[in-house]
Amino acid sequence: MGFLEQKIDKSTPIPLYFQLKQIILGMIENGELKPGDSIPTEYEFISMYSLSRTTVRQAIIELVQDGLLYRVKGKGTFISKPKLAQDFMQRLESFGEQMNRLHVTPSTKVKNLKVLNGNAVHKTILAGLNLNEDDQVIYLERLRFANDQPIVLVRTYLPMICLNILTMNLEEVGLYETLSNSANTKIVEVERQVEAILSEPYESELLEIPKHSAVQLTTTVGFNAYHSPIEYSIANYRGDKNKFTVKLRVGE
Repeated sequence: MGFLEQKIDKSTPIPLYFQLKQIILGMIENGELKPGDSIPTEYEFISMYSLSRTTVRQAIIELVQDGLLYRVKGKGTFISKPKLAQDFMQRLESFGEQMNRLHVTPSTKVKNLKVLNGNAVHKTILAGLNLNEDDQVIYLERLRFANDQPIVLVRTYLPMICLNILTMNLEEVGLYETLSNSANTKIVEVERQVEAILSEPYESELLEIPKHSAVQLTTTVGFNAYHSPIEYSIANYRGDKNKFTVKLRVGE
């Protein structure tokens, strides 16, 4: 059933913009509209349903904000690809394993890998790694991709016990895989926090999103079997390409 067969009921108390939003959403859910398909213009919707421009625009803006539509200047509004369902809040696995499980192709670009003096590292990070300003810290910055599209920028800080990663090709070999070569550096437990923030210009450029876009900031502290902190990572996930899933069991 196409747009012309859909009806908007102006006699009900249901807001008109919400009815239009539900029409578009229903056509996405039943497969009539697929990722990459364009939707009618604002003026076409106005003509089809005798709606005001404000009503049409509100429906479209909310669907864009929900990540279901995206706009291309001068070309129109299109159906978005489904967001990646990130469930690493409930399992411990590498980025590559996670992407492969989601049936997308992962890749990584190392933007920076160097040793920093402790006094150049934020005190919160040093505290998380049980280090002080006299210690040196390994800094690793990676831009990670799903099907060649950047989805997350990760900044990782590690103690000097992980010195061997400086000689590794971390675009081809995963960090966790490398750290697993020693019981002293193998990550067996993590603590994670997630919050919503707005992207900074540098992050926006690398992630190919507008400045001050919504991103999900994830902070991870990884521990070895002796409960010594080995990793402190700060990851910025694109809000328009990721969603986070947590499963809970009643009574546990």
